[in-house]
Amino acid sequence: MSAYLASSAIVRETGPIATEYPALWREIRRFNLPVKLALAAAQRVIGALPDPASARLLGLAPCRPGSPELRAISRELDAGFARGSCASLRVNPIYTLHAIDNLALSALAIRIENHAPCVCFGGAAGQAFAALDRAVDEANEGATALVFGGDQSDASWVAGGEDDASGVAVVITAQPQRIRIVEISRADGGGAARPHATGGLARFLEAILAAPPGRFTYAVPDADGDGLDRIAFVVEVAA
Repeated sequence: MSAYLASSAIVRETGPIATEYPALWREIRRFNLPVKLALAAAQRVIGALPDPASARLLGLAPCRPGSPELRAISRELDAGFARGSCASLRVNPIYTLHAIDNLALSALAIRIENHAPCVCFGGAAGQAFAALDRAVDEANEGATALVFGGDQSDASWVAGGEDDASGVAVVITAQPQRIRIVEISRADGGGAARPHATGGLARFLEAILAAPPGRFTYAVPDADGDGLDRIAFVVEVAA
């Protein structure tokens, strides 16, 4: 296996995006929170892609899509059904996008003019590690892969709440880097998982980036897994 971590980013707040990437912010400011965070994280790592147009984009659908605006529309729709008419309901088309799982993937592909095969992993628990599996396979075939996504907590559906929200992006390549993914293993026996598209991936990245030189095994906590398997990564950190 010859897969290396070329770059990574974790974004937990939307506030700095407008200052860091004003052009990006103009494009994404009306998207829902997971998409904003996902695209901001991806923006921080696209410089590590040797050819953005041919990179393999692996998107992570949020386990909790939506927004306060979409929630309000849903409540208005329910009220309309209850009174027998939705004639007064007015919907801004941008908010209908907040229920689309692959919005971040589509937006990024358009932004970097990517024409390579891509995939959006669904909103089930543990999909981030399935995406890393795929990214390693792509690297072994000589491609560069970008895994990215964003998610939020229930609190984020209330205007102003961003509890447990995060966007994550990671570039996996065949070109030697300081951190190498040596092996990914799965065994039966995973425990109860806590669905969050990016929380587990963020914790994995924080652990390997802080690791001293040498080889070690990162056992994915059951809460960050898929509820079926015990997932482990053997990682090698160069001095």
